[in-house]
Amino acid sequence: MARGKRKTFAPRTPLPPAGGVITALAKSVAVPGMVSIRLGRKTAGRIDESSCRKLGIDIGVAWTDDLRSRVERAMILAAARSFALNSAAYRPMSRQMLVTKLRQRELDQASAREIADDLARRGVIDEAAFAEQIVDSTMRRKPAGARLLEAKLRSRGIDGKVARSAVTKATSDPSYDALAEALKLARRKLRVMPRKLDAIGIKRRLYAQLARRGFDPDICAKALAKAVAQPIADDECE
Repeated sequence: MARGKRKTFAPRTPLPPAGGVITALAKSVAVPGMVSIRLGRKTAGRIDESSCRKLGIDIGVAWTDDLRSRVERAMILAAARSFALNSAAYRPMSRQMLVTKLRQRELDQASAREIADDLARRGVIDEAAFAEQIVDSTMRRKPAGARLLEAKLRSRGIDGKVARSAVTKATSDPSYDALAEALKLARRKLRVMPRKLDAIGIKRRLYAQLARRGFDPDICAKALAKAVAQPIADDECE
């Protein structure tokens, strides 16, 4: 089964080749701030008014290869920005996630980063809030240590400083007890541990499982010792 053609931000209809002059500039009624560039009966392209001024576009200006290329570039960036705004509004994301989405549609790296950084400056992308949301949802699903939480944030492209801040905020909260969380997980895993494992095998597997959830070695060791000594706490009995 043939795959569909990958979408890009390139204009759907190729712009007219060089030749002639701009004969009219029509402001869009449907999209305020947009201007249609006319070459006789042909529409050469649609760009925003600020780009129009920046490119020196006016009635009577020659439609050259250079101008054609610049108009096409302005259209591509406008389409990319619109896509970025819609994507960020649809779901929370990091700047790097947005850059990746833009690059997948063949926008160059520099432009993708510029758009993502601009949306972050405007508050459309809030990496700190996104990081805190991921940390909260991860901890709600299953006990987790700081190392796992930070790794998960970095995998979403969140800046290291922002990731550390979000994890520190969550793990320094009075309601968070790393040892209690690790012990809870250890007891849960101990209940379903294969019967064929001997005591050493059980300890090794439990320690590895706690370590994979991001708990520090000291916490892993303490939780393991307590879980093996007292597999099920009184308040956990059903």
